[in-house]
Amino acid sequence: MTQILNVKQKDPATGRERRLELKVVRTWSSPAGVLRLLADGSYVQADGSPPASERLLTVIADKNQRQAAELWWKRRGQAISKSFYRQRDEDLAARLASRQAGDGDRLDARYHRMPTDGGDREGPFSWAECFAAAPEWWGVVDMTLVDRYVYVREGVTVDLGRLAAATGDQRTEDRGQKAAPVEVPAAPVDDPLTPVVVTVFKDQTSNRLSKRFSGPYQQAVADAREWLAGKDADEYGAARIEVMPVDGGEPDSAAGGQKSPAEGLPVQDGPDVEV
Repeated sequence: MTQILNVKQKDPATGRERRLELKVVRTWSSPAGVLRLLADGSYVQADGSPPASERLLTVIADKNQRQAAELWWKRRGQAISKSFYRQRDEDLAARLASRQAGDGDRLDARYHRMPTDGGDREGPFSWAECFAAAPEWWGVVDMTLVDRYVYVREGVTVDLGRLAAATGDQRTEDRGQKAAPVEVPAAPVDDPLTPVVVTVFKDQTSNRLSKRFSGPYQQAVADAREWLAGKDADEYGAARIEVMPVDGGEPDSAAGGQKSPAEGLPVQDGPDVEV
């Protein structure tokens, strides 16, 4: 009597699974594995793939049934097995080569870097000239802020307003008498992509927020500085920035290490307020 089984077969090259319908006449199993006889006279493993070697046929205890399986192996099975596993190995090798080539292209990228204090642009550098290990963002992003350096991919044209906001560079045209760059405290997180809340205060003692930004550290800080860059120096010349991880903790203040009188008290969020 034929039994219909639906099994899953996983492709090791892609990790994807496909469903197979097997019309099974008989099944043998042992610690060595599972072997199924199909209605078309072929033999397969539990997932529908052909036996990888003749050794699996030893799970058949009956001598006559095992001889029938060995005859199938000699006439057809061995060729089917070799073709199946050769194609699988070739697909896996091609997949690995493609992945390695992609990583090679990514790590071949070079970046200029500029200190956030407004120093001159340096480079371009390879990742090994700047880091002990290749960062995950290397070769992926066009611009990022890491440890008080803005990294800009070689050959990429970056919006000067955003770059100036991130670096404190005031050399863009038509900026006028705007607020001077505000010192940003050291990142309270190791990963520049960690979510944080960046709060801008009008002066060093006020606890009433002027603007709040949230997102990855590098982006939130860049947005805050860009916003401040458009404010008048008379109003925001003594502005203060605080950075806090989203999961809480003591805020890091940019006021030269000074604590605001109300630091540690929750700041009520709400609509953007100009103070």
